[in-house]
Amino acid sequence: MIEKMREGISLGAFAGVIGVSRDTVYRWVREHTDFSDAVSRARAGQQLAWELKLLRSRKGAETSASIFALKNIAPDQWRDVRSVDHQHSMKVETLTDAQLYAIASQKAGANGTVIEGEWARTDLDPQR
Repeated sequence: MIEKMREGISLGAFAGVIGVSRDTVYRWVREHTDFSDAVSRARAGQQLAWELKLLRSRKGAETSASIFALKNIAPDQWRDVRSVDHQHSMKVETLTDAQLYAIASQKAGANGTVIEGEWARTDLDPQR
């Protein structure tokens, strides 16, 4: 298995080489730690094969195929965009005056100022 995957074939293709279903191979991975370890080593060899192919390739279909394969084999190392999605559901109405002032002070930074003085919170929601 390791030898075949070092040539670049997938685990699913390896299943075809030995004449079993992919589900069988994945069951073996779950049930047999030695087999699972061999698959991990084979996947590293598979990635190596595609990276070497990419290094030797010229522009064109071979380069595109190598990049596509690597994005699927090692998505944590070969993805286009690394992003983190932060979603916050805090409403400004729930913040205290001190919290609002602290946020304004941070945003003002060295280049801006926060206007000091008396002020009153206004209720913008007529339903409240």
